[in-house]
Formats: sequence, structure tokens, C-alpha cells
Amino acid sequence: MLPVPLDKPGNLDAGLKVMEDWAFNATLSDEQINKERGVVLEELRLGLGADKRMADKYLPKLLYKSQYADRLPIGKKTCWKTSNPM
Repeated sequence: MLPVPLDKPGNLDAGLKVMEDWAFNATLSDEQINKERGVVLEELRLGLGADKRMADKYLPKLLYKSQYADRLPIGKKTCWKTSNPM
């Protein structure tokens, strides 16, 4: 989320440019990804439990034919154990 004050002309354009950079122009080195690997794995571990087991059942139906039906944006644990998190 990017709060953008709209009281000055040009703020909206600047805010949209920042969001475009975040979405399409971000580059992460292997070193940066490896530094985050432990954090992501911990987030995955903390997400285990009854809620996760229920979501595993209903999300494929709710998100039918969507990439999110197979995996959430955080990815799968097996992908984060390798050098390529995607």
C-alpha cells in the first residue's frame, strides 16, 4: 500500500510510477534472495495449522483455474529450499 496525498498536482502520477517500479522493475540479486530465505520459511512455518489445512481444501475451489489455486504468492516450501524461489 502506498498512501499518496493528492493535494498537489503530480502526486498521483508520481505514486503510480512508484507502484509501476515495484511491480515491474524490481530486481533482486541471488544474495538478497538468500538473505530473505529464512524469513520466508519462518513465515511459511508460522502459517501451518488448522486454518492452513482448511484453506488447502477450499482455495482450489474458490480460485478455480487461477494460479493461486495451486499456490499462494509466498510460493511453496520446496521452492524456497532451492536457489530459485519461483
